Amino acid sequence: MKKINYLLQILLKSALIFILIFIWLKFFLKSIWLSILIALSSTIFIEAILLFLLRKRQKISSLRANEIEDAENMFLSLIELDNPLNFFLNLVKTRHSCCIKHKNFIEIRHCNKIKTILYPFPHLKKLEESDIITIIKNTKKISPDKIVIPCDCYNKSCMDFLKNFNMNIVLLDKYQTYKLLFKEYEFYPEITIKFKKEKKKNLKDFISYSLNRSRSKGYIFSAIILFVMSFFVYQNIYYYIMISVLLLLGILSFSNKRYNVKIEKELL
Repeated sequence: MKKINYLLQILLKSALIFILIFIWLKFFLKSIWLSILIALSSTIFIEAILLFLLRKRQKISSLRANEIEDAENMFLSLIELDNPLNFFLNLVKTRHSCCIKHKNFIEIRHCNKIKTILYPFPHLKKLEESDIITIIKNTKKISPDKIVIPCDCYNKSCMDFLKNFNMNIVLLDKYQTYKLLFKEYEFYPEITIKFKKEKKKNLKDFISYSLNRSRSKGYIFSAIILFVMSFFVYQNIYYYIMISVLLLLGILSFSNKRYNVKIEKELL
């Protein structure tokens, strides 16, 4: 059933593209059959390109969206743990054998005598300059060559603040932590809690409302009425323009999954 619906969607979208091309060819060309042939060939060509590009884009965008959601939920789940440092210790051990767990951080000793400190900041607040100073003080006895600080997020001014130190200090927000630690080491925390995001009304919601599939019938019906009327009006360039606009809106509202969200309706 899903395959039949998908096929019908492609056919309807192709028909709309065909009509859009045909009405302009009909305006400039005298031969209707030539207009039909060119419109049909152009429709097949455009559909083939769109099918390839949309599939590739959808795969990439959904992967990024999933990663962003996972990054947020994983870091939140880590904060909820009694001792998040244990997770980071197990993560480090997947590649480094010589590592020492301290109270608030993990010390990694490399073969070339370089010391790296992994200092997680498991709090739902921005990392500030004062927090960086505290971390440096707590690791001063170790004399590390590098300090890596995974955190939920950090103040932008922290990047300029780091220039005051000769030490190599790396700040990672939750998204960079996911990419450079969890994904790189292929070691992920278990998601035990998820963010509940409140959806705010914005320009995207307005576009979603305008380009929702429920409005595609109105756009297409209006385009058909204007198309029929164009045969009876001598100066019909206005109709061709309006038909094109309505057909484009119909195609977008019918086939664009990004804006095809369910419109909230009053319950009672």
